[in-house]
Amino acid sequence: MCARLHATLELCRHQPGELKPGQAAELLRLLGPLGCWWAHPDVWHQAAALGIRWRKPQLPTSAGSCWIVFAQDDCMPLPALREAFLLPLQWQEHSADSPRLPEKLRQLARSAAQTVHHPHWGLHLHRDAGLEQLCLAELDDRLQVQSGWASVAGGLLLAAEGGAPDPAVWASGGWDPNGGIKQVGHLPAKLRLAAEWGASQFFLPQSQLEAARSYLGAEAGLELCPLHTGQCDPRQALAEYLAHLDAPPPPPQPEDHAAFKRCADYYLRQPLHDSGSATYYRQALLPAIVSKLRQKMLSRYPDWHPTHLVTIVSGNDVLVELMAGVLDVSHVLLLHTPDTPMTERAEQVASRLVQAGIACRTQPIRKQEGVLADVQHALRHLAHVPVSQLAIDLTPGTKLMTYALSRAAPEESWLVYLESSYQENRPQPGSETLLRWPAGG
Repeated sequence: MCARLHATLELCRHQPGELKPGQAAELLRLLGPLGCWWAHPDVWHQAAALGIRWRKPQLPTSAGSCWIVFAQDDCMPLPALREAFLLPLQWQEHSADSPRLPEKLRQLARSAAQTVHHPHWGLHLHRDAGLEQLCLAELDDRLQVQSGWASVAGGLLLAAEGGAPDPAVWASGGWDPNGGIKQVGHLPAKLRLAAEWGASQFFLPQSQLEAARSYLGAEAGLELCPLHTGQCDPRQALAEYLAHLDAPPPPPQPEDHAAFKRCADYYLRQPLHDSGSATYYRQALLPAIVSKLRQKMLSRYPDWHPTHLVTIVSGNDVLVELMAGVLDVSHVLLLHTPDTPMTERAEQVASRLVQAGIACRTQPIRKQEGVLADVQHALRHLAHVPVSQLAIDLTPGTKLMTYALSRAAPEESWLVYLESSYQENRPQPGSETLLRWPAGG
């Protein structure tokens, strides 16, 4: 054992209140950058007599960031350290695991990287936290690392897909190749640390949720979430954790193509039918997509200025707002099937259009027989509109609905369609192309 580590451990065996200010200051010097993460708050209180102040560090969120929540081993207590503490780490592509890490942690990193099929990534102490030059290799018998599997595996999956982690989302969970997520120890201490650090969500093995709630109490403001057990596919076992860990990039500035791609990639990583991802699309991606397509439309059709849009409410209702924005219309006729879910969806879409300054009328149409007659009847509301200013959108809706729309469209009005590439069963943001052709042609 090196002299520095021996001296550090000797001081850590004292109760923090027993340390004199000089001893507390020496312990913080020996801990170096780890002091702000690991030292007991009372150690900082003792050192304050010498003008040394604790500043709460921020968890790094740069590419590859992750963090393990450690808890002290009851068999070898070190009272001058926190009962639980964080270690910020960083995955780096095309590198080996840092020899500065304890051997057990390097083994955990290799196991996680192999299990999630990214073996060419290596784990390191985090440079942004000022830890990169530390050597923790001799702490192998002091740090129990198995509960850090979920954190390092989730961090690696996110890093490999270009995401950045949300520092308010924490996890603790081990891994059994034959049984998936396994239980962890010292949950009360870990949960107290998460609450103190301002974490909003803590993922832990599903089988330990009930006990964890009793440890924590309702006042902590920390949501406990399950890592699903019995699932041997690591991506599936971590799916919910990954969806929350993945921090949304800010909306891109105009013409910032790299930022737009980051936003698009984030959106495509989110669960397909998640309401939050739809909201993110509207806020972060829709304005940029509308602007890009609008410029192309004006370039391609400079003399066309439609004022009225006829379209259909579908499962992907943002298509209505997208087409209305691209065409810059003042009125929308919104067709929908008469069932309750689609009627409610149509009302929600209409409300958003009105908030955007676009007048909107909703009209129910039948799903099957009678759909053509219903569409023809609906279009009579637009008999006063010059046909050249009328756009009929064939993008959303069933084949029967779009067939009826194309049949009912007045001659010399315009049929429009939004063509997109698809990824994960949804349009890939940025791939959209607006097509137009005359009705009856």
